[in-house]
Amino acid sequence: MSGPDEFRDRLERLRKAGEYPALTQPLLDGFSDDDLEHKIFHFIHKQKIGTQYEQTFEIVRGLSAGFRAVYATLRLQMEVDNGGFHQFFWNQDPGFAILAKQGFDLFGADQAARLMVKVINVRSLEQEEGTLQSFSESTQHTALGDFDQEFYALEEDIRILRIRYIRTHPEEFVGR
Repeated sequence: MSGPDEFRDRLERLRKAGEYPALTQPLLDGFSDDDLEHKIFHFIHKQKIGTQYEQTFEIVRGLSAGFRAVYATLRLQMEVDNGGFHQFFWNQDPGFAILAKQGFDLFGADQAARLMVKVINVRSLEQEEGTLQSFSESTQHTALGDFDQEFYALEEDIRILRIRYIRTHPEEFVGR
């Protein structure tokens, strides 16, 4: 499982990822396992979302199951690594939590999927809207932080499961 120190490495990989108008089988085959998931994330971010940031959730929701799962689970991991589940819910459309849970199910990451059910339930009880000040104040009153260490301690390797899924289901990524 990843931790907060890996966040900078992930961002650097995203920054270095190439621009591709479409993914092809030779392109996917040529990506190393170390770069595969980040290249797909970057492809979605650049080629599908582009500058339509306000519509990110709607765009991602309309992608193939594989693209949705890769994007949502990586987005969740990056946010949790950077500032925990509280930051994830503050920065992302809450629908991404459901997409991430579905992604974990798709990859066979059963522990992560079960944890997401708990996280989503707690979030629905605590749902808050507001300003940056309320974000700072709400960090003191949320139970979401209790799940951060549980996420880091998962015994399953989500990264390996995600890569395995991509490699065995290329049709969900190629030509899209």
